[in-house]
Amino acid sequence: MGNYINSYLHEKLDNKIQLIHVTTPEIAKQIKIEGFISRGYINHKYYSNLGNNGIYFYDNRRQAQFYAGHLMSKINSKKVALIFCEILRGYTIYNSKIEDGIFIKTEDLPKIKINGVTIESYSEIY
Repeated sequence: MGNYINSYLHEKLDNKIQLIHVTTPEIAKQIKIEGFISRGYINHKYYSNLGNNGIYFYDNRRQAQFYAGHLMSKINSKKVALIFCEILRGYTIYNSKIEDGIFIKTEDLPKIKINGVTIESYSEIY
């Protein structure tokens, strides 16, 4: 039994998952320099039960586009930044609602590898 659990945990931490974070172009510049930092005063996803002790991501462009439309309407902008990154699957927390995306806790944010940033309009995302 112990070998099975150890094998399962190793497998979960060994597989990388590709993620997309949607934000403003200005914040994306900061993230490229500083990395991901959870800022408790920002209401990341007011409707998620996981709170704001971390940051939310998506694992596909369709969901990223959906959230980008919401963000663009809130900030009155025609473009958003998509940050493409990866992290070991064992650090991800999935929400019960797909629109909430995937949650990474604050203490695990330094483990994220940023692969690239693009600035896109809503129609270019998906």
